[in-house]
Amino acid sequence: MTITCDALVAGYGEQKVLKGLSLALSPGAINVLIGPNGCGKSTLLRTAAGLLKPVSGEVQLDNKPIGQWPRRKLARQISFLPQAPVVPENMTVAQLVEQGRFAHRGLLGGMRGEDRDAVDWALEQTGLTAFRARSVAGLSGGERQRVWIAAALAQQTQIVLLDEPTTYLDIGHQLEVLELLQDLSRNRALTVLISLHEISHALMFGDRIFLMENGHLRFEGSPAALAETDLLQTVFAVEGSFRRLDRGVLAFLGERSRGRDAPGVTLAAE
Repeated sequence: MTITCDALVAGYGEQKVLKGLSLALSPGAINVLIGPNGCGKSTLLRTAAGLLKPVSGEVQLDNKPIGQWPRRKLARQISFLPQAPVVPENMTVAQLVEQGRFAHRGLLGGMRGEDRDAVDWALEQTGLTAFRARSVAGLSGGERQRVWIAAALAQQTQIVLLDEPTTYLDIGHQLEVLELLQDLSRNRALTVLISLHEISHALMFGDRIFLMENGHLRFEGSPAALAETDLLQTVFAVEGSFRRLDRGVLAFLGERSRGRDAPGVTLAAE
């Protein structure tokens, strides 16, 4: 099961953010969206999840227009974690993660054995078993983010869309989340589409890279293929180079912004 986007034009009101973008996810792989802020990554994720109707073009899930899928059936196939989800008041960690089972049990359906197993598994995978009775509102930003990821995992879909899920995490938990997604992709054939701010993480964990700029797709392919171009330097307006690290992992070292006297931000470090 996979998602394809064909000539997508989408946005908000009169503002067109996606401008004829087409792509197809690699099934059972980590597909990573990168690009400057405002390039359309979040809009693409919302459109691919069926939450934003395109102005023109089409999103298909298994060769069927996504708009033709019943909402509950679609929620059994695709889970989506937005960039800044609202934290519910007076809800425990376990209760929030249980929300991921809604598509499987319905509005009035009670928790069954399989639902409890899915919640327990998601909590264990995200290191939150000991937090299950804690209030979500009392957690740190990083802990809350892990709870939302657990809710997405509890949904047990074959496709998971995540909009910069590592933003509020420290470096150790960032790597834990990405390693978890990589493990699920490889061992459970999970198809992941994830937007990442850290270029080094995109190169390290991405099986397929989608580089966006101003609502267009500038590149799609493997990290190694991207390293044969100068597109990162062009799109991010930096001077830099690729380095091959241990185990064949690539890193991009952004040395300085182009056209400025002051050094630019480092996009990755050895």
